[in-house]
Amino acid sequence: MNATDELVAQNVRRLLDRHGADGSAHATPADTMPVELWRALTDAGLSQALVTDVGGDARDALRSGVTILQECAYRTVQVPLAEAMLVNWLAASVGWDPETGFVSVAIAADLSRQERSADRGSTAPAMLARIPWGRAAGAVYALALDADSYRVARVEAGHWTMRCGINLAGEPRDTLELDAGAFDTARISTAQVDPLCVLAMAALLRAAQMVGAMERTLDLALDHARTRVQFGRPISGFQAVQQMLAQHASHVAAAAAAVDLAVDAWGSNDAILCAGIAKSRAGEAAGLAAECAHQVIAAMGYAMEHPLQLATRRLWSWRDEYGNEAFWNERTGADVLAAGAENAWALLADRTTSSFPQMP
Repeated sequence: MNATDELVAQNVRRLLDRHGADGSAHATPADTMPVELWRALTDAGLSQALVTDVGGDARDALRSGVTILQECAYRTVQVPLAEAMLVNWLAASVGWDPETGFVSVAIAADLSRQERSADRGSTAPAMLARIPWGRAAGAVYALALDADSYRVARVEAGHWTMRCGINLAGEPRDTLELDAGAFDTARISTAQVDPLCVLAMAALLRAAQMVGAMERTLDLALDHARTRVQFGRPISGFQAVQQMLAQHASHVAAAAAAVDLAVDAWGSNDAILCAGIAKSRAGEAAGLAAECAHQVIAAMGYAMEHPLQLATRRLWSWRDEYGNEAFWNERTGADVLAAGAENAWALLADRTTSSFPQMP
């Protein structure tokens, strides 16, 4: 973390401290948005962290956005900040003004199975499944298939019937059944978008959140190991516990490194490749980190009063969102095969032969 990132992190911590977001377990349901904190985050411009001025460095903006998301995830803040960042990034990509209220986003992880009912001009209803915080959204950005290209469609609230749902962490993941003419009345971008690029951005933002949550689980496990006394000494002195903590730390470090690599590759032809690797590596680390933390802290870590379950339940949920390990590993493997045996090492080590399209 460089000096700029550290300054961003410090400012986010101070803002969270002022609003009592300390990461501790509390009685507030996970599907209840803390309105004052959300307003403070948006007033500070954090939801527009990925938006750059003309000539601005998109990589620096992404690095700041990743830092912000990691800090919020470390505190287990229950706000849809990643979705708000993604929406404003999409708006800027197609030449629209930033959103002032909360707008959610619909992206299919399995791009090969998107329903044709989302075509512009279709009269069939479209189903947008598992929309983050759909119940709080004034509108939803969806990727609409128009002929042979994808465009951004902004569908206003009131054009759908909602079925409320939650993920394993209790976060809202609502299903929206759009009215028959919802896409006829929606605002459709004139600019085309690459759906895989959009999915890669969403996956990278989620991977950054997972790193923050894993760092939280590691600190909780370390604190418990230092203070929990068994057989007359802290359990951190037992070799088996030390080994688990070392494995935990190594997986967190590997996931953080993968996210950093993806940020550094932003704007290059390898952006999607590195974003997919970051999401896959973070997903693999999430399961192992949660397992280690719960083994060290034991049964009390599952109690609703304990902060560990706030982080681990998010990890278990987030690893399946915006493409799980299997999804991104399959795409990475296909790219390696397409590069050929003579170029495989250069692709993975030097990232000079990727066939993925360039990110905006």
